Amino acid sequence: MTDVYGDEATRNVREKVVRLARPLFTEALDLVNSCAAEVKQRLDGMADGIRPDEFEMQFAVKLDAKLGAAIVESTSGAQLQVVLRWKAQE
Repeated sequence: MTDVYGDEATRNVREKVVRLARPLFTEALDLVNSCAAEVKQRLDGMADGIRPDEFEMQFAVKLDAKLGAAIVESTSGAQLQVVLRWKAQE
């Protein structure tokens, strides 16, 4: 708790957590958006003969008050599991 609150009183904890979580969540969604855009660009750049009909990517985004949002292998704590799927246009 000291990492989050420092020497502050811990009254109104819920409001403080929400205030800290909103920008972190936004940062995480920005990271997901950036990853999706990069993957789509790479898939679109593939030749027709090698471009897959379907593509799925899974990763975790860790939310950390000190480090912000980051892609991780596997960890405990607050993280978002993200699954991105692309299917060829029919």
